[in-house]
Amino acid sequence: EKKIELLISENHFLVDCNDYNMITDTVFLEEHFQDYIRKNSSELSGFYSYYPAKSKLVDFSDSLFFNFLRKRYQFTNHIFQKKALFTGLYYPDYLLNQIYEINDTAKYSYHNQYSFLKKKVALHIFEFTQKEEFKDINYDGLTILKANSSVVITNNFINQFLHSHFSILDLNQEQKKTFQKIIKYLLKKNPTINRDIDLKIRKILKANYWKKDQAINIESQLSDSTGLINYKLKEKSIFIVYNADSILPLENSNDNKYNIIWTSDKAGKQFLKMFKNYAPYYLYKTELYNEKSFSKLNYTVTKRTNIIVVDNQIRDTSYFNKLNKLLEFCPRNKTIIINFGLFDNLKNFPDSLRIIQMPGSSETDFSLAPQVLFGGINISSQVPYTLSQLIKFAHKTELKANRLSYPMAEMAGLNAQKLSKIDKIVYEGISRGAFPGCQVYVAKNGKVIYNKSFGYHTYSKKRRVKPNDLYDLASVTKIAATTIVTMKMLSDSLININDNLGKFFKDTHIDYTRIKPDTIIKIDTFFTKTILDFKVFLKDKDTLNINDSAFVVIDTAIFKLTPKRNIFKVKLVDLLKHKSGILPVMPIFRYIYYRQKYFKQLIGTYKGFKKELAKIINYPQFEIPDSVITELRLPDSLQQLLNKQLQDIYFGYFSKTNIKDTSDIALTGSLFLKNKYFDTIWNETKQLPVYSRKFKEYSDVNMILLQMAMDSLNNMSIDKYLKKNIFSPLGLKNISYLPLKYFNKNRIIPTENDNSWRYGLLQGYVHDPSSALLGGIAGNAGLYSNAHDLGVLFQMILNGGHYGGSEYISRDIIKQFTHRFDDTQRGLGFDMPNRKAIVGSKASENTYGHSGYTGTCVWIDPETELVYVFLSNRNHPSSKNWKIINYHIRERIHDAIYEAME
Repeated sequence: EKKIELLISENHFLVDCNDYNMITDTVFLEEHFQDYIRKNSSELSGFYSYYPAKSKLVDFSDSLFFNFLRKRYQFTNHIFQKKALFTGLYYPDYLLNQIYEINDTAKYSYHNQYSFLKKKVALHIFEFTQKEEFKDINYDGLTILKANSSVVITNNFINQFLHSHFSILDLNQEQKKTFQKIIKYLLKKNPTINRDIDLKIRKILKANYWKKDQAINIESQLSDSTGLINYKLKEKSIFIVYNADSILPLENSNDNKYNIIWTSDKAGKQFLKMFKNYAPYYLYKTELYNEKSFSKLNYTVTKRTNIIVVDNQIRDTSYFNKLNKLLEFCPRNKTIIINFGLFDNLKNFPDSLRIIQMPGSSETDFSLAPQVLFGGINISSQVPYTLSQLIKFAHKTELKANRLSYPMAEMAGLNAQKLSKIDKIVYEGISRGAFPGCQVYVAKNGKVIYNKSFGYHTYSKKRRVKPNDLYDLASVTKIAATTIVTMKMLSDSLININDNLGKFFKDTHIDYTRIKPDTIIKIDTFFTKTILDFKVFLKDKDTLNINDSAFVVIDTAIFKLTPKRNIFKVKLVDLLKHKSGILPVMPIFRYIYYRQKYFKQLIGTYKGFKKELAKIINYPQFEIPDSVITELRLPDSLQQLLNKQLQDIYFGYFSKTNIKDTSDIALTGSLFLKNKYFDTIWNETKQLPVYSRKFKEYSDVNMILLQMAMDSLNNMSIDKYLKKNIFSPLGLKNISYLPLKYFNKNRIIPTENDNSWRYGLLQGYVHDPSSALLGGIAGNAGLYSNAHDLGVLFQMILNGGHYGGSEYISRDIIKQFTHRFDDTQRGLGFDMPNRKAIVGSKASENTYGHSGYTGTCVWIDPETELVYVFLSNRNHPSSKNWKIINYHIRERIHDAIYEAME
């Protein structure tokens, strides 16, 4: 068995390799240390020499190690010299001089309490273990336990510490004296505890090695200008005292209600702001010394979950008597205490309460606490010392993170300074008139590291965009609603992806006599590098023209409606791939282009007045003023005819008032589609012709038909299904169809000022005409949301269908839908990076998502675990504004996120 021999004076101290690794765990290659060891050995030859064995030797990088060995040896020889014991259990000067830059978090000098630092978080320099040159060190961080001045050092306390995971015990001077006396006694009684001491000292020796290494700029690595170290230390210093019935993490379904009972003197704005990311709440600021202030809670505390906030102020017995009286009103199974600061407060609470112990009461602590409540962060820390029969030393309650957390960008490995490039791009877009305002959301590795609102609702700059304001998502609806519902139905085995559309409709009757056959020639260009399987892609294509980098496909198809080829024969999978062959136009032109059709006929009759009539075809009001008509010098007969006929046509389709069961399909607040035309649209949709060949043709029709099929099967509309099965269980509060039914109008961002057929500002009424004529609830458009809720929704998809401890969609189904198909270069429902996609150039090929006409997009990259959401109203006040496309705003922001990862 290999040996390493250490010579101290004339005595021999033999340690085998395994034991030696237990003592220091700092055995390195000989050439790295040899000169340094020899130099120190010669200078200190009165005490020690060294003998390397088989290329392995001791880390003698500091005289501390020699000092430790000498004094340890003296102890094992019955302490024949009376020198101060250097146990390695507390290093108030040596250690803290190295880590003072962590803003006193290690010392907790601003808290009179126990606290501790969990593994792998103490210093930036410890993260160098991930570097290649340190691959054999495997240093996993320091843990610190600090005692306040009231703690009495006893035999039991020291034994608990020696057998704990803590590396360092931080004591005051009086506690140190007591500690030294007791440790001497314990060492005489049981010398084997040297081994426990050694295990703790080895980590500190490693930290010293890294500090001495000239290759590391210690000051730059210890700098905590971003607050990252402080944040890490705080996060790893939280522990759960009790969690009966595993109530934590809390559910954040919209059905759950929460009381926050605030007993702290601090405002706690950060706590409330963070809590709102997970769930709504009712806030009660209770004065415990005034019983009337909390007796009013008697009813509400029994109906809701109660979160009672206690801060780190030193309180007298009277305070806790009042608090415990409040607790009598609160059911135990619905009450959680968050104790900010003093751990000793817990001995004043009744037994078996659910308690979250926070390390302090800083803004960081207030930000972290709601994330603990709702499972945003992992908790695996232990109680630092015994406080009562139920709150015992080393007790540990683990919580696994199952929701998003909201840390600083560096916690997800992104550079915050580089990420600020997003702000510059957004402000450029606003200043150049690409959009009046927007929301940008970024989550990486399940951590929301960017969630900002910019600009205003409109260019009038009267109302700023707020985080909870809602945007018209346009075609993002296709994936946020229709595709998700389809995946859910497949996961529940209610449908088969190869089912024909006709399976889901009772009324499949079609009048075939009205449709004449026609021919379509489709031309498209594709990049060669994006096609993985040419045989699949080129199947049934008529003509192919290829160069080195791209090729052109020319495909000819005849469409005709027959009993063998109609919309009901199309498979669901072809709708999702946008390869159904159905004519990609909803039969709605008569309603939105009624004026153009009328004027075309009018000009045919009054050919001599073509120029005059052309001037008023697109007049931006419903009625053309008589003064405008008079100025055109039209014949009296034509002037009298003009507005009357226009009104007859217009009011043939629409009504200015809501008449139940007659005209109650709201297009704006003062315009309603007559119900009979809603049925007409469906009958004409059934008669849409189908191409003889199935090639990729992106179409609103596909997703509208798919949504109708799912509605028919569920016997409820898609908005109700989503709310019941997806949105509400996920705790999403700011996403909905028909937003004016649920939200204040001031929270809804307007889109276009429509001057073509609805004649007014569209605010809360969907911009897309197909969706509007279908009542605002459709598979292609109609959903409204803020960026945050959309981010949570697609985090669930990125998580493989799981979120908050629940499964919503099968992981296998999600993989199937987000897989790239060679024949379309898309997923099922999802778009993917290709020539036409509005996506960053740095996104991986496996990225999936969608963009929307109103200036929106969502992209999910499974390779980097990234979710990116951009929402704007670029089509305010006019859809002719394409600056967001011209300046590539969405793509540049997407790329800026990837650059912040580098």
